[in-house]
Amino acid sequence: MGSEEAFLKYFITENIYVIEAEQAKEKQLDHSSVEEAKTAYHEPEKLKSITAETCVVLKNMEHCHDETLQKILTAIKIPTPDYVDHLDLQSGHKNYLIFGDFSDKAKYVIHESDGIRLVISDDIMKLKNDETFKRKLWNHLKEMFLK
Repeated sequence: MGSEEAFLKYFITENIYVIEAEQAKEKQLDHSSVEEAKTAYHEPEKLKSITAETCVVLKNMEHCHDETLQKILTAIKIPTPDYVDHLDLQSGHKNYLIFGDFSDKAKYVIHESDGIRLVISDDIMKLKNDETFKRKLWNHLKEMFLK
């Protein structure tokens, strides 16, 4: 090592191996294996299916970006549900989170019928300002999604 490179021993503490150019060519990865490695990371299958099967019903679609709603969805591990502004139980979803008065069914109860589960709560803006309602909803969401 030259005098200007002598300080490197204090910064590089790992073993250093010299690889000849011919060896490096043999060891090069092709682009397809790199792309395959990039796409190998994905959501677990269970999370994918729960997300795809879940629909959030809101009267005001602007509320889908609401911080309270996003925190709820993150907590139950549903990052990207479908959002709709009307209740359609024939849409193919298995889980419905309903915020507002779309149904005459009781609020803060898990309703199950024909393989479809739904929880109805107050509008997201009312829920945002009331801890009691949040706790009621949270207890049912835990039962519905986190068991």
